[in-house]
Amino acid sequence: CIGNVRPKGICGSGLIIMVATLFELGIINNLGKFERTLDTPRIRERAGVYEYVLAWRDETQIDRDITLSEIDIENLTNYLGPPLFKDERNLSGPGVVTGLAWTAMGGATLSIEAVETHAYNRGFKLTGQLGDVMKESAEIAYTYIVSHAESFGIEKDFFKEKFIHLHVPAGATPKDGPSAGITMASALLSLGLNKPVRRVAMTGELTLTGEVFPVGGIQEKVIAARRAGIRELILPKDNQGDFEQIPDHIRKGLKVHFASSFDDVVPRLFRR
Repeated sequence: CIGNVRPKGICGSGLIIMVATLFELGIINNLGKFERTLDTPRIRERAGVYEYVLAWRDETQIDRDITLSEIDIENLTNYLGPPLFKDERNLSGPGVVTGLAWTAMGGATLSIEAVETHAYNRGFKLTGQLGDVMKESAEIAYTYIVSHAESFGIEKDFFKEKFIHLHVPAGATPKDGPSAGITMASALLSLGLNKPVRRVAMTGELTLTGEVFPVGGIQEKVIAARRAGIRELILPKDNQGDFEQIPDHIRKGLKVHFASSFDDVVPRLFRR
């Protein structure tokens, strides 16, 4: 069906989905605000509505007094209710890096932020309702960047004298897992160098020795990057096979770098 928006039963029911009609109506780019994954109760409840939104190129009626010609961008909410998702905001500046996450509702982008709060004493603080595994990932990222600071070109006393605060926005949403490791390390590196990171999104677990380990949810994360308009990604080398299994229409136009270690990540972060 269409990208990652596929109401259960619609494709297998013999109902023809006319992609050309969706582009003509301008609806295809708006469906991601309502649904991001398959087979949810909300999709099942509204499958009948999607039949009209996604169905016939002409004005054929099925079993309700609604025709495709009555549905457009302006009144889409009348049939589907208010959007569940807002456009994802991509923050920028030194210390800010876009990560890719998997959630129960599909893939999402996360702008991870790192700032220096003061120089009264050294320290490291985490916020954003992070689970234990994600906290450990942040601590590993901090330890790795601090222990290699000089080799990355960071002033040798930067972390010795600074209190660092790392935050993952959308604080009301619980987050966990190791896949933000390289993103957190990149945010800390960007902060230490006072250099903004290019428009690139990434995911990957980081070890204390700088190795990049594979993560799950690659297809959902790639779709999230496309939805956010990001066309350059950094993925673990061990996930290359997962990426190659993603349908061509999702991979098309993406520039992907595969990393085995954090040394493979660093050259992709900053403008030359």
